[in-house]
Amino acid sequence: RLAAHRDWTHLRHSVRVHAAVIIGLAVPAVGAIIWLSAPIVRTFYEGGAFDASATRVVTSVQQFALLQVPFAILFVVAARLAVAISATAVMIRASLLTVAATAVGDLTLSRTMGIAGIPLAGALAHAIAFASLVYFLYRREPRLFRVS
Repeated sequence: RLAAHRDWTHLRHSVRVHAAVIIGLAVPAVGAIIWLSAPIVRTFYEGGAFDASATRVVTSVQQFALLQVPFAILFVVAARLAVAISATAVMIRASLLTVAATAVGDLTLSRTMGIAGIPLAGALAHAIAFASLVYFLYRREPRLFRVS
């Protein structure tokens, strides 16, 4: 509704509030789960099919995978904003950058870090996706980003 009425001030405020709530909830939750990853993996898997070395590998994979969460959620908010202002073409450009970043990241980080590099590449790709979508939205509709 705000986008249809071109109410940039209220739309900008709404997006900022939602982003702040997401960051305020997701970042501490993700941080806590990252911190607890080793005990979680040890509790549920070690002793069965996992030994201590497998627990370390799975823990690092899980920790890097969790880094994606805040960026992925923020990307969804930005994508909904793009749809609301009829800027779906910018989502395609951001998605293409994300595919490229994922491919390069997977190849590079898996060679240097092993399997844990793959979810880290995914986290970096999600960060790039979000940043590029915000940039493309800014280029498309700078009034969304003006400070009132």
